[in-house]
Amino acid sequence: MNRVVVIHENTETTNQLEMKINSFSNYMCTATFENLVSILTENIFCDFIICNVVVDELIIIEKIMKKLPKVNIILFTEKLKTNIIFKALQIGVVGIVDRINHDLDLNDVFNAIDREGAYLSPKIARTIIGFFQSGQQASVYFTNRESDIVAGILDGLPYKLIADKHEISINTVRMNIKNIYKKLNINSKSELFIKMGYTNYID
Repeated sequence: MNRVVVIHENTETTNQLEMKINSFSNYMCTATFENLVSILTENIFCDFIICNVVVDELIIIEKIMKKLPKVNIILFTEKLKTNIIFKALQIGVVGIVDRINHDLDLNDVFNAIDREGAYLSPKIARTIIGFFQSGQQASVYFTNRESDIVAGILDGLPYKLIADKHEISINTVRMNIKNIYKKLNINSKSELFIKMGYTNYID
């Protein structure tokens, strides 16, 4: 029996997911939480975690994966930002869906991960394909630190908050930004937003 933990702030959504999971023969929802931090303080053993996430919470996802290295994490997000998708895949998330709804067959998601090792919903897959087809620097690879800083910038955080969040100096943030700009062949924050697919950026 595969044990599944659901993490969502909406009680109604959590209850719906729990009922759906428990209707499958090989899966059982063994715990639910309202936020990601809660699972870090509990002695939990599970095979799957299903949760919604924003960029800032990916750091918590990394901590969960260190605590439970064999767990399969499935994220769902309605904000189809490439930085969320790529960062999640980079840290080891095995499933991403654009939203949880009645049309989504969670059993198919679980089975795909068991058989193939990963699952992306069609909308997420199209977002990734669109990113690369648009020629947005597919050959550029960021370090983990650079990825964190890019994510912070795209979330609109000032340099000081990015520095505080990752426990580094502002000078380190600036040095990494220079490296990022050099890799992308750009010179400004607005160009970074455009490169990363944010066409409605306003300075």
